[in-house]
Formats: sequence, structure tokens, C-alpha cells
Amino acid sequence: MLFLPLISIGQLVERKPVFGYPELIVLFSGVLFIGMARLSNDKTMSIVWSIFSNFKVEIKFSDSIKLHPLGSFSLLLNFIASSSLLIFLATKNIFDSSINHYLFSISIALVIFLVHYIGLYLVGLITGSTKQLNLGILYNVNFMHTSGVVCLILSIPWLLNSDKSLLFLFSSIIMIGILYVVRLIKLFTVGFRENIPLYYIILYLCTLEIYPIYMFVRVYDKFFKF
Repeated sequence: MLFLPLISIGQLVERKPVFGYPELIVLFSGVLFIGMARLSNDKTMSIVWSIFSNFKVEIKFSDSIKLHPLGSFSLLLNFIASSSLLIFLATKNIFDSSINHYLFSISIALVIFLVHYIGLYLVGLITGSTKQLNLGILYNVNFMHTSGVVCLILSIPWLLNSDKSLLFLFSSIIMIGILYVVRLIKLFTVGFRENIPLYYIILYLCTLEIYPIYMFVRVYDKFFKF
């Protein structure tokens, strides 16, 4: 019934694009990276999810759980692409300038990537206990593998339904929050197994995870403004 007035006057209504070319390129890149990971090993995604769902403190690095280096690298690239896209969608009402918005989104994704990828390596280098943190490093990398896929899945319907941003924002917070809590539980388990005091674990989270992101946002706001 809604289309009858349009038909009667013989006019077409132009549909507003739901996303721009940069978002489309990033979305396509995420799909491409996951495809590359699948090409390296057709069981890549099942391995990723099996590591994520495994809460055992001992994991044997057998061939059944090893990811091909190309597959792991591709999933990390997907994490950077897909998480920056999700951050872009979640903060689109804050920015006036598109360029600043794009730079902020990709920069936050890179900061999160660096924090999670080199954080425990840095702790191991300083404390001389890298071997004891191997499982924690595996969980950090697996968190990025898994989060990248979830970010991509969340971004697709969000881009196609921009009028429901609030719904997708809450859904994204809940989903990523669950992944982060699971990762924390695993890291705490590893820490307790290696007899690492609780305040060291909390100090690590505050100084090498929360503080870098907080400082980046403050510096960005000072020099570029939201």
C-alpha cells in the first residue's frame, strides 16, 4: 500500500546509501582475510573456536590445535580490519570529520592489537618468565582471532541497518564483553597456576591494557578533537 502513491505519480525515490566505500573496502578485506585463513587450513575456524572454548590449564601443542602461520596472520589482519570497522560504527555520532573518525578507529584497533600481542611478551622479557606465559600468549592471540570474526559478523547487519545503531551497539558491547571476560578467566587461571600474585595480574591489566588505550584517547582528543 505504501508504494501505490509512488506508482501513481510515476516517481522513484532514491535510496540513501547505507555505507560508504571505505567501510565497504574494510568489510571486504575482513571477508578476504578469513577466506585466506580457511585456504591455509580448512579446519582453521574450528581450531580457533575449540581453543576459545577450552578452559584447561594444560594444552598440548599437537597438530590438532596448531594453526598454520598464514592462517593466524590472516585472522590477526581480520581483527585489525573488523575491529576498526566496529569501532567506527560505534563512534560515528561522536565525530564531525570523517578523516579523523577513520584515523581514530584504525588507531584504536592497532593499539588494542599491540597491547594484546606484545603485552605478555613484554612481561615475560622483563620478568624472565616467558616460558611460563606461553599459554597466556596463546589465549591473547586466540582472543584476537575470535574477536575479529565476531566483529565482522556484528558489522555486517549494523551496516545494513544503520537506523538500529543503539541495538547493535549494546549487542556488540555484550558480545565483546563476554569474549573479554572469558579471556580474563583464562589469564587468571594461568597466573594462579604459575603462582603469580593477584596484584601483579591486576597491575598488568591496568598498566599494559587499560592505561595505553586511555592515554591514546586523551592524546587524540587533545590534538585532533572529537
